[in-house]
Amino acid sequence: MKYTVRTVTVFLMMLVLSSPLFSQFSGGDGSEISPYEIRNLTELMNVSLFPDKFFVLKRSIRDSLREPLCSRVNPFTGNFNGNGFKITLAIKEHPGGHYAYKGLFSMAVGAEIRNVLWMVSF
Repeated sequence: MKYTVRTVTVFLMMLVLSSPLFSQFSGGDGSEISPYEIRNLTELMNVSLFPDKFFVLKRSIRDSLREPLCSRVNPFTGNFNGNGFKITLAIKEHPGGHYAYKGLFSMAVGAEIRNVLWMVSF
């Protein structure tokens, strides 16, 4: 009986943790055949967690991305297919009236970024 309860408990924990509620993307496994699917700003920001994987945008992201993805220390080296959708990027105003544009990625090395439209907002 004790063994059965423990087995059921472990099974339920695995089921809950593998549910979409705990996943970082709408679908896919990050491979070339099944890229991670991005449908919202949170999922777009999660690209930084897996910079060497494959991604596909499944809809336009209307929320402003205020900071670029990845970093100079951890550059994007994967594949990003925008599927012709649009991502809104924010431009920040700095003191003295200067504007700083930040791109989608802080740094990309050997990456493929294609079919994505960028809209700049102030």
